[in-house]
This record gives sequence, structure tokens and C-alpha cells, in this order.
Amino acid sequence: MRFWRKRTRRCGLTKSVCRCDRSDDLNLSQALQVANGSLVHGKLTSVDNRLRQLLRETKSLREIMEEYYLAAWSRMPTDPEMSGFEQFVARHKDRSSEDLFEDLLWALINSNEFLFQH
Repeated sequence: MRFWRKRTRRCGLTKSVCRCDRSDDLNLSQALQVANGSLVHGKLTSVDNRLRQLLRETKSLREIMEEYYLAAWSRMPTDPEMSGFEQFVARHKDRSSEDLFEDLLWALINSNEFLFQH
């Protein structure tokens, strides 16, 4: 370790651009990638993703929510979370099920709970 410190000091590399490079803490770059990244967007809108498969199997709203909470947060949704999404669906009857569940998925994966689980 001393060798590396001497070498980096000699080259003028005493400070990292981002001190959180090796930290378990969340950083802005990670948050922006999850929130706006093309990889996540592509997976959520894919015609053969888990959501489309569950909708083809005619799973209920509750079954799909449970599946996604287990996948994203490793737990079942609470009663308030379930009723909150049911109310959201009721208020947005003009939107497709795919759109509504994509919104739920964005909310799940952009949460601190998801980032700490994965």
C-alpha cells in the first residue's frame, strides 16, 4: 500500500476524482444510471420481459405486484403499498396495464430499498 501511495503522490494522483469509488454508499452516477439509463429502459419496455409474460398469463394485479416486490425488494408488498397501487390504477383507467406496471417498476427500481438490495 505504501508503494502505491508513493507512486500516486509522485504522479500527482493524491486525490480521487470521486472519493466514493469503492464505497457501498450510493452515488449520483449510480442513481442517474438507474433512473435514466437505456439498459433499464430497454428491459422495462421489452416485448418479452417478465411483465408482458405475467400479463399474457392473465395474472391478477396482486399477483404481479407480489412478483415484482419479491424480485426488486425481496419481500411482499405491505397492505398500504398494495392499496396505494390499486388506487393509482383506479385513477388512471385510461392507461394500459403495461404502462401502469411500468410506472410501478420504475418506482421500485429507483427506490433506496432497491439500490440497497442489489
